[in-house]
Amino acid sequence: MSNLNDISSEQKKAIAKWAEKGLDLGIIQTKLAEEFNLNITYRDARFLLLDLGITLKSKEQEAEENPEQIGEENANSLTSKVSVSLDSVVQAGALASGKVVFSDGQKATWQLDQLGRLGLNPETANYRPSETDVAEFQQELKNQMSKSSGLI
Repeated sequence: MSNLNDISSEQKKAIAKWAEKGLDLGIIQTKLAEEFNLNITYRDARFLLLDLGITLKSKEQEAEENPEQIGEENANSLTSKVSVSLDSVVQAGALASGKVVFSDGQKATWQLDQLGRLGLNPETANYRPSETDVAEFQQELKNQMSKSSGLI
């Protein structure tokens, strides 16, 4: 992404709205790709929000505003239908790699490259996981990696 002039006012409003809803950066990055065909790295998404002056809500802020909703989200995360595993031998050229099984039973391999880009290679051609599954996948991947190697 070269500069803020590449982002339309409609896109800026959408990003601000997503942040206001409490979506995390990974989900915002996914929504930018899906809704506006803006495929940027996690780091670029982070810089974009900084450049736009948009701050993400912390879990504490969300809990103060919607305590019952946070309780439901925590309960949902405990019953996640997405499972993620890390490869013991990382794929060539990747920082980390592994496998994922989505809630509908579809399987894929994933890899995280040196630039922080996450790649997904589903077993079924043209398969696209649901937005909820993508969010669960990203969260579970983050959890697994922080437990395993401290990468995140």
